[in-house]
Amino acid sequence: MNLDTPLATLLTGRFDGARPTALGPQGAIDAQRFRDDVASGAAWLATLPGSTAALYDSDGYRFAVWLLACWHAGRSVLLPADNRPATSAALAAETGVLLGELAGAGAPAAAVPPGPLAPLAPLERQRVVLRVYTSGSTGRPVLVDKTLAQLEAEIGAIDAVLAPRVAAGAAVAGTVSHQHFYGLMFRVLWPLATGRALVGRMVRYPEELALLPTAVPPVLVTSPVFLKILGDGGLPPGTRLGLLLSAGSSLAPAIARAVCAASGVPLYEIYGSAETGAVAVRREPGADWQPLPGIGIRVAADGRLELAAPQLGAPGWQPSADRARPTAGGFELAGRVDRLAKIADKRVSLDRLEAALEATPLAAEARVVVLAGARTELGAVLTPSAAGRAELERRGPFALGRLLRRELAREFEAVVLPRRFRFVAELPRDPLGKVRVTDLAALFAAARRRPLVAAREATPGRVALRLQIDRSLACFAGHFPGQPIVPGVAQLEWAIGFGREAFGIGGEFVGVDALKFQRIIAPGTTVTLVLEWRAGAALSFRFESDGPHSTGRIVFAAPT
Repeated sequence: MNLDTPLATLLTGRFDGARPTALGPQGAIDAQRFRDDVASGAAWLATLPGSTAALYDSDGYRFAVWLLACWHAGRSVLLPADNRPATSAALAAETGVLLGELAGAGAPAAAVPPGPLAPLAPLERQRVVLRVYTSGSTGRPVLVDKTLAQLEAEIGAIDAVLAPRVAAGAAVAGTVSHQHFYGLMFRVLWPLATGRALVGRMVRYPEELALLPTAVPPVLVTSPVFLKILGDGGLPPGTRLGLLLSAGSSLAPAIARAVCAASGVPLYEIYGSAETGAVAVRREPGADWQPLPGIGIRVAADGRLELAAPQLGAPGWQPSADRARPTAGGFELAGRVDRLAKIADKRVSLDRLEAALEATPLAAEARVVVLAGARTELGAVLTPSAAGRAELERRGPFALGRLLRRELAREFEAVVLPRRFRFVAELPRDPLGKVRVTDLAALFAAARRRPLVAAREATPGRVALRLQIDRSLACFAGHFPGQPIVPGVAQLEWAIGFGREAFGIGGEFVGVDALKFQRIIAPGTTVTLVLEWRAGAALSFRFESDGPHSTGRIVFAAPT
């Protein structure tokens, strides 16, 4: 594919220096300033030893400056998913150079004395310029290397499909982090290489959509997690969007329909991974996947999807990690190929177990995870159906688990059946909507910090959660011997955590008003937590069962 401004020569030769490259709080940043900032950063990096730098920066423009500065200084860039102190320490030992918002990072490029800026030379396309982590949805994350040629090939394939749907002058905004490969490609590299302005600040909650530029409605790079929030609460008044993109996990058809109806714009789902890059798109959830231009697909004899494309970095057909079925219009996915577990010398497909659980009238969605301990066993995490919720309320979690084991015993040997069950209102998902093995396993930890959510009801500005207060919760340790109760500080922690997730609250905790504790919460009970949010004001909470347990109003600072 041909790009108007390939990454290799983006900042070399003649170009339109007045063209907006990014949109920030102070307005547009033009291409000339971008090139100067990159050249300044590259000059500073050239004085440091090593060939790799680690980069974490929450601002899209600063991130783009450091990324291109590293490339022009002959460095590859390693992208961590977070900037926690432990992550920064590990990266410092591995790379020696930390950039952006990592602890101990060098000065921002804009603060480096520029001096005479040397011209930037074209980049070598076959050199590895990027190292990114996989999501870890099926195990421990691993590093994947990318050359500039691979990145340019993927951007060209993406733009061939999306360019006709994007209005001239439309900026690109996002609700997903560019520290992950999907956000990096669609929020940063795609707009840079195609002459579109990127919106530096990530959209963290729905109210910020109304602050995006509206003269030309922007592209929103988002995920099923954020779209579900929009589907529940609708778009804020004043929001104008030109195109919606979603990736990370499958999008429920009902959510897609609700968001498209509310926004009045098309929505494209993207299929791919850090290993393969973007591979296919579809306009309707549940429809066939259509390969991007230049992507060859075929299904091997064992059902594995195989791919051939310049962006894969190797010639010939490459196996993917998914099974697929060819269709007249493309292909449909049929689960992962690497999800076999060995339990007591018996092999079992986790996909088959999950499908069997979802085929019962008791489960709406299910995931099975291998639990390592004194013995290897399986745990099942389920979102109950309406019938399942009724059984959960009537029988309790232990009896419902036994009932599900009896259902599975019709198809599977007893030795491979899940021995432990967790019933939740929603499966734990990362910001891209993926269900990770580590998050599932955490639900079975000996001392969890938060209760499981058995049911969830949401209306705009209000969420009601049914919480299972089981004895294994960490808050009961030493509180109190002989008569365990949920301490007040734990109730506040739960209200804050669930409130942030439900409403995307980004501000720092300030304090609590009108706090009242009226009745104790003991282990083995089920309580309802009611949360009500007024954007920019406070989060009201109420724990109740037959009557109120506690109430209060939590105040947050305005997000910066």
